[in-house]
Amino acid sequence: MTEWLAPIKAALAEGDDPVQVFVRDDDAGWHDARLFGLLDVFERAQFPIDVAAIPAHVSVSCAAELNRRRARHPTLRVHQHGYAHVNHEIEGRKCEFGASRDTLRQRADIRQGRDRLCDMLGDTDLVFTPPWNRCSQATVDALQAEGFHILSRDHGATPLHLGVLAHAPVTIDWRKKRDDVRDTPAQTAAVIAAQIRTGQRHIGLMLHHETLEAEDLSALAELLVVMRGQARARCVNIVDFGDN
Repeated sequence: MTEWLAPIKAALAEGDDPVQVFVRDDDAGWHDARLFGLLDVFERAQFPIDVAAIPAHVSVSCAAELNRRRARHPTLRVHQHGYAHVNHEIEGRKCEFGASRDTLRQRADIRQGRDRLCDMLGDTDLVFTPPWNRCSQATVDALQAEGFHILSRDHGATPLHLGVLAHAPVTIDWRKKRDDVRDTPAQTAAVIAAQIRTGQRHIGLMLHHETLEAEDLSALAELLVVMRGQARARCVNIVDFGDN
């Protein structure tokens, strides 16, 4: 059943240095049933997961369920995913916190989103994931002014001057689409193994629960068991990732 995970096992067996792994699921506030189905998998495995929640879309009922689940599963952590997950750019790639919006406008959205999540969820991590993994230098300035600690984007995102912010990048997109065809779990495992073999000591896996089918949940359950069973793998939340 888990032959597709053999490359990861082999890569982890080849060295001694710890490899930190975190999992970030984006877009809480959309497709609640699929979100909770994914969280069931992580709770059963007692595996850490960071949920990036869209403040404008998280309902009262979703927040209440997340709080119930956090009480049972302490390494289920929640942080802010933009504000409304809308595109404000007229040209170019989609971005909610992009070059067309200055620090003051971005800061207002960030503060409003943070306050709404705090009202509904109480304690949330001072981590910010921008929609589409894109933001600007103005976003960094706004986040620092609002007291955030960590920015989580894609590892290939445009470099920014982060100041006191730590960066927790995702390095793997679960079943990434290439030419409109999704990678298989085996292809994703091969990418993870290749990153470990080339010396990557910090692995961030990005999920979008609304795209996950039953086969994805089964494969993820197998992956979590393997990761928990490898001595080199350190399964952590974003707040414990890297040098944070």
